[in-house]
Amino acid sequence: MAGILDVCVAYSYIGSIPVPYVYATTLALKLVAVILFRAPGLNNFLTQIRFLLILFFFSTLSILANELEISNLVELAAFTFHLSLTISLVSKERLFDYLKIVAISGTTLSVIYIIFWMVGNLETHYGRYKFFGDSHPNLGSEIFALTTTAAALTYSQRSFFASATLATFCVHLMQGRAALLVLLSLIAYQSFLIIRSFKREHVYFIAIIALAVFTSIATIFSTEIQSFFSALFLTNDQYRGSGRNIVTG
Repeated sequence: MAGILDVCVAYSYIGSIPVPYVYATTLALKLVAVILFRAPGLNNFLTQIRFLLILFFFSTLSILANELEISNLVELAAFTFHLSLTISLVSKERLFDYLKIVAISGTTLSVIYIIFWMVGNLETHYGRYKFFGDSHPNLGSEIFALTTTAAALTYSQRSFFASATLATFCVHLMQGRAALLVLLSLIAYQSFLIIRSFKREHVYFIAIIALAVFTSIATIFSTEIQSFFSALFLTNDQYRGSGRNIVTG
């Protein structure tokens, strides 16, 4: 139940329903569920409080450092309360099921996002495609990074790579650099797990060949590689390049 309620918030950006209403409704439903079903996570309530207070403290510092509005603190408090209810509702035995729901919703959301992009139904801002509902690209990028992390923990390897490819394309459209690093790290780690499952002599052979190929490519195409990563992470971009005060994820 907690998984379905959580993904409803992400999907609400697609429709015309105001997100705060969805947020408040799902928060109320979670609170009712915690009271009615005697949520198993309440047994570790003190542990939750410590974690949530630390999260709230450092998030508040981030808000103050970026000189954001007081309303952001209200949103942060609501998010922290939302998270506490989710932790209370999801037991250790149901954690896999919760993550699977998050992963499937993320894969579906990426397919919908690509369809919106193909039909020209997404707004842009200085070349960045926005998330659904004209919302910030960083929001969508972080959602895809989170759902792909869930996919890495619950999907088969084949399904993971398919889902990660879709999510990476979406994040590339939104130019979410931090999220892109997360996705590439997940893909690299899953690739490492596949290689590690090979026989040892095969692993050594693959490693030697990969090192030789990488060294050759890096030597021959060093300029092209540098230009590729500069374009990928927008380090020389007029609005979001390095050395600018408005660099964002």
